[in-house]
Amino acid sequence: MILALVILVSIIAIIGIIYFRKKKEVEEIKPQKPEPELSREKVTPILAAKANIIKGILNTEKTRGLKQKENKYTFEVDRNANKIEIMKAVESLYKVKAMKINTLIMHGKKRRVRYEVGKRPDWKKAIATLRIGDRIESLE
Repeated sequence: MILALVILVSIIAIIGIIYFRKKKEVEEIKPQKPEPELSREKVTPILAAKANIIKGILNTEKTRGLKQKENKYTFEVDRNANKIEIMKAVESLYKVKAMKINTLIMHGKKRRVRYEVGKRPDWKKAIATLRIGDRIESLE
């Protein structure tokens, strides 16, 4: 009985050694992927933070008329951003000079969701007036 127990324990030990040895060999064979290097020119924390302030560009008939007639561009911005932060973000992201920023809170519309009335979230709109002669070519 004791002999059978000793044999059983030794077999389990041998199987464990073989299993772990194979596992280590497999891990060593896997090629190590080099970590991608981020160049400081492409992504800077300042530009990333400013990109988070401006969420998107609003392109409607009214905003197209403002672009052509009065050189005003309309953006959806972060709710907590103030006029100074928005102005710096527009100037750094689009390389233009913003003369004036107007902001307004757009209240979410009420919509029916099944049997209840729901509401879309409120959001903030900013209208940036650019210096005469400045244009944002990517938004034209």
